[in-house]
This record gives sequence, structure tokens and C-alpha cells, in this order.
Amino acid sequence: MYRSPIVPKYSSSPPGGRRGRAIVDLMILIAVIAVFSSMAMIVLSRYSAIARKAVLRANVGSLYLEMASMAYHFDTARLFSTAEGTSGGEPGEYDTFSQYMKTMLDRRSAEADAKSYRNPVSGSVRVVCDTAFPLYGEDARPAVLFTDNASARYGALAEGDSHPDLRGCLVVALANGRDEAEVYFVDESGVKSGVCYRLQGFGS
Repeated sequence: MYRSPIVPKYSSSPPGGRRGRAIVDLMILIAVIAVFSSMAMIVLSRYSAIARKAVLRANVGSLYLEMASMAYHFDTARLFSTAEGTSGGEPGEYDTFSQYMKTMLDRRSAEADAKSYRNPVSGSVRVVCDTAFPLYGEDARPAVLFTDNASARYGALAEGDSHPDLRGCLVVALANGRDEAEVYFVDESGVKSGVCYRLQGFGS
């Protein structure tokens, strides 16, 4: 006698089993998404840092060109004269040229000029002329710093050394005893730029 096999019309798992598998699948999906999100954030962070450094590189070159252009309009034999500068350490006695540059840059920022400089790390647009270093309070990590403090000189630290107090800043370091200014930037990790522009006084 032929007997046909018994084939159930449908099969089902207990509700609790389906729910457990769904939870496991969801946890796996969340873990995968988290991994890819972390990888994406790392990539984006890296490219953002590269972009911010590129902005600083462009800005420091632009600032140097502006300073060099303005210097020709000054009827003085010494742009950064120690007699007019802050060699005595007294604040507010910076040379006329640095004060002129500060006024021009401040006005540009106040007018929200697209050419104004901004610190990509702190977001500051402040331009500071100060012997004090490092800077504190609202002057910390400005967009541009004019200073004659020896510790801010380009050669004060080795190229790979960190300068955390100047992160994201364009620095104009006035050389005490010499008619010269060094123009460079410090990136977001505190490392100074590989290139330093030097501006010397022009004869009248």
C-alpha cells in the first residue's frame, strides 16, 4: 500500500524565537553601522584637518603679500624700529606699521569682509599686538598675532615641536634689534608651518 509522506501545510517558530532572532539581527546591523560611521568620521576628520591647514597656508601667504605691499607706502627707513617697537616690554607701543596692519584687519573683520582672516581652530577673527606670550582670555588663539616676544620667533622651536598656545594662528614675530618680521602659521596640532616668510624694512 502506498503511503504519501505527511507534509505540513505550514511551519512556524514560536513567537519568542522569532523575536530573539530579530533582536540579534538588529544588534548586528547597529554594530555594522557603528563601524562604518566611525570609519567615515575618521576620514572626514582627516580631510577637514587637511582643509584647515590649506586655509592657513593660503592665509599666511596672503598676509605676507599684504604686508609687503603696504610696507612700500611707509615713508620710513625702518619699518620695525626698536625705538618705536616694544623692546622695553611695554604694551601698546608697537611700531606704526604693525598698528596700521591691525587697524586695517580689524576694520575688515568688523565689516564681515570675505578677505578677513579667521582662526580655523578657535574661530576667532581677533588681531592682537602684544608682547605677552602665551596669550590668555579673549586674546588666546587669535586670527593674527603681532609680537616681539622672543619665544614666538620662528627659530625658537624646532620645526616638529608643538606650540599649542598659537594653534590656528598667523604669527608676525618682530625681531628685536633687527629690522625684520617673520610671518608664519601654526596648525591645529600646534606645529609651525614649514615655510616662514621674512619681511625687512624698506628705505624711505
